[in-house]
Amino acid sequence: MEPMLSAHLVVLAHRQKGDEEIVSLEDPRYFGYFAAVAREIRPKTIVEMGVRFGYSALALLHGQGGTANYLGIDAMLDGCKHTNDIAKAVISKATTGTVEISEANTIDVRPRDLPSADLVVVDADHVNPDRELKIAQAILKPQGVILIDDVNVASIYETILRVFRDQHVPDALWWMTDTTPALMVYQP
Repeated sequence: MEPMLSAHLVVLAHRQKGDEEIVSLEDPRYFGYFAAVAREIRPKTIVEMGVRFGYSALALLHGQGGTANYLGIDAMLDGCKHTNDIAKAVISKATTGTVEISEANTIDVRPRDLPSADLVVVDADHVNPDRELKIAQAILKPQGVILIDDVNVASIYETILRVFRDQHVPDALWWMTDTTPALMVYQP
């Protein structure tokens, strides 16, 4: 069964073994799904919290058609000083739009300093998932989409239920490749 974005919520699952991902970066169930979401909604502006090396940004821009403006926010917690520079160089080749990578922790980000976005990706360090989701809600354009990763982490899923409690999150359409949800698409 293929996921349908027209459903209120879509959740994609991937397998995990402890904290170690066992789905490869080439797995179409993961990054292919990012591309499929972007292909369907054709965002003009993408804001991503949690960039790392830019793999999801590449998938999103590929699916979108390579014309979107992209803003990535990443605190570089992996200790590599040049991660954001590498990501920006790679992502810039995938779009004719503007590309900016902001070295910041989402705790320090103010929604008023961010552009309104058609697509907001929440895949940051999840130190404060409530704040990440509230930022996403604050900058989301009407008919926009929030793509949330790591919902297989209990605290993230509980935060989603709390933040979106009046918006029918438990009625999600679940699309599984295994038994653990990892990715959720929310469209108000």
